[in-house]
Formats: sequence, C-alpha cells, structure tokens
Amino acid sequence: MKRLPLVAAGLAAALSVALSGSAATTVLGSGRPAPTAQLLALSHTEAAAASERAFAQDLVAALAAEHSGNLVVSPASIFDALSLLAPGARGQTSAQLTRALHAAGSSRQLIADLVGLEQHLGTADGTVAMASAAWLQQSYQIVSGYRQLLTDAGAAPQALDFISDPDGARQTINQWVLGHTGNRIDNLFAPGTISDTTRLVLANAVALTAQWVTPFPQRDTQDAPFTTPAGPRSVPTMNLVTSMEYVQTADAQAVRLPYATGGLDALVVLSADTAADPLTLLGRLPGITSQLSSHAVQLAMPRFAAETSTDLRSSLGALGLADLFRFPDLSGIAGAPGDLRVAWAVHKAWMSVDEAGTKASAATGISVETGAALIRQPIRMTVDRPFLFVVEDTATGVPLFVARITEPHPEGS
Repeated sequence: MKRLPLVAAGLAAALSVALSGSAATTVLGSGRPAPTAQLLALSHTEAAAASERAFAQDLVAALAAEHSGNLVVSPASIFDALSLLAPGARGQTSAQLTRALHAAGSSRQLIADLVGLEQHLGTADGTVAMASAAWLQQSYQIVSGYRQLLTDAGAAPQALDFISDPDGARQTINQWVLGHTGNRIDNLFAPGTISDTTRLVLANAVALTAQWVTPFPQRDTQDAPFTTPAGPRSVPTMNLVTSMEYVQTADAQAVRLPYATGGLDALVVLSADTAADPLTLLGRLPGITSQLSSHAVQLAMPRFAAETSTDLRSSLGALGLADLFRFPDLSGIAGAPGDLRVAWAVHKAWMSVDEAGTKASAATGISVETGAALIRQPIRMTVDRPFLFVVEDTATGVPLFVARITEPHPEGS
C-alpha cells in the first residue's frame, strides 16, 4: 500500500482548489457532468481556462518572490478584476494587459468569459460564490461602451462621491467586499487608498465553503512534527485512511481530496526536494495530476488557517503591467491617453482547512484616478557623478546651504 507519511516533516504542501475533470465536461460546483454546448453557452471555454492557468502561474511566481512563509492568493479573483479593466485600455496598455492575462480573445471576450464563470458558479449549491462590482464618481462621464461592458459583467457602475467624501466611499466599497466574502475580507482598501482624485473602483470577491467527501475523523487528529523554515515544531495533524487518487513521481507526492460538491477538489502536493519552494510545483501540476490513480492511502496533513494581504503593484509590474500605475492609456474608460491611471491594486485572501473541509475567501480591488495627464513620460536624471546641492529660500533665492559632493557617504559611515 502506498502511503503519505504520518509524520508531515517538510510538507510545505501546496493546497489548491481546482477544477475536477476537463473544462469541456464539468461545471464547477454543479455535482454532475455538463454537456459541451452548455459550457460554451456559459462562455467559459477551455481557451479561457488556459489563459487563467497561465496567468496564475506567472502571478504566483511573482508573489512568491515578494512573500516568505505562508501565502494565500486567488489568481481567479485577480484575473477577473483585471478583466474588468482591460476593455478600457487602448494602445500599448491594451497589448500589455492582453499579454499578462494570456488572453485568447478580445477584451470583450474576457468579459464574456468572466460572465460565464460567475453565472456558472452562481448556479452551484452555495459551494462557491463570485461577484464583481464597480463604483464611479457621481456625474463623471465614461465611455458608453465601457459602461455597457461593465453592466454586462454584472458590475453596473454605482455612483459614489469620491471627491467630497473619499473615506465614506472607501467604507462603502469595503462593506460590499465584506458582505461578498462571508464576512472574512475586511478593509480591503486601507485608509488613504481612496482619495478625492479617485474616479473608478473595480472589485471582485469570491467565497468558498466546501465539505470533504470523506471527512478526517476528529478523534484521529493529534500533534505531530512539522518541519518549518525555522525548524521542527509540533502541530495539530489530521489523519485519514481511505481510497483516494495518489501519485509519487521523481518530483513530488500528490493526492487529490474531493469535496462533497462535485466539480471541486483539493490537491495536496509535497515536493521531493525538501529545500524547494512548493510553489515551484504549480507549473508542473498538469503532468503530476495526469498520473493520479486510485490507491489506499494513509494521509497525515496539518489543519491550518492562513491569510495574505498584498499590494499587487509590484507583482503586476513583474508581469509587464508597470505602466498601468504610471502612464497608461485608459482612454477606453474616459478622457485622453494619460488622463487616468491605476492608483492601487490590492488583494486579500484567507483559507482555513480542517477535518470537515475548506473555507476560503478573497477579494481584489483596483482604483483608477485622474491626474496622470500631468505626469507624462519622465525625463531621466541619474545623479552618478560629482554634483552641486543647494538649499535655498524659495521666495528670495538666497542660498542657505551649498555643497559640492564628489564622494557620497551615508550618515554614520
């Protein structure tokens, strides 16, 4: 009998919620196969799923470089929030978003895919709920076609007064997020992230509650060693002996844990390299899972809860989207190229796994502000040789201090 070890030393497992079966035959959370025609009607095609998988791999790699320790993220939520923004991009900005999202079609198709996924999640039995929303500065005029696309996506813009009451608007948005994440994701937009220059905010929220087909017996949970980066420690560890899909390759051990609602399962993946970041296995999941087969397995796995809050600007910049936050062309939303820019892109995610199943919530927010037209492509000045430094009185031009710097040394050196 093949086994996963009872002692979960070096586990660092990558637990991911995944589609069970191919996108062409299974509707997420439906509990039964769905004909291809039905899936096509929902617009969430295999091409769209491939785009989301490729985006997820790129995004997680970028986030892993920024975050040590536990990391929880919903690539689907971030993908969908960017999909709401994409139809408003033009020129090079549109091309950058298309590349980053691995988009298989037009920005209109991205919206159709988003609608398809959210509709199809909404027909499930409460296992997963996903929603999108948009808020617009009252009386601010945006391109009618973009407004219609947001409406088609179920995110018809709601009017808020960012100019007169930015913090009140922020609280309204945060309350929507809280209500659409099972009261788990609070304060997505921190104080100061919404200002009187904000003109548009886009958000996506997702919440999951799923029970295992075969729960872990509570009586079998006991403390067991777990090797953390800081060394071994004792953690509450669940134990289950049952028939499940399992594989051991040269790279990893993996097991599939199905949820009681069909179409969803969890993959627990344990790297063969005890020093490796388990997230590096994400790109190899298709090859690993294609080899899964039914075995009697004795699985020992820690129960856990983890959450991550992240400013996405750096990670999205690593995906080729840095211009979104500097000098984008969002004239498909309003104004001329450079009149609008993305001020913030934020994400929060939470997950809890125990003997009964999995609960998880996530939200993504994107705020778009005006004023970028004053900040065109900068002239670069690099101070890399001897220079003059003057402190002067602004009104009179009187120099209070003058310095010539030929060898810079920081204070205390």
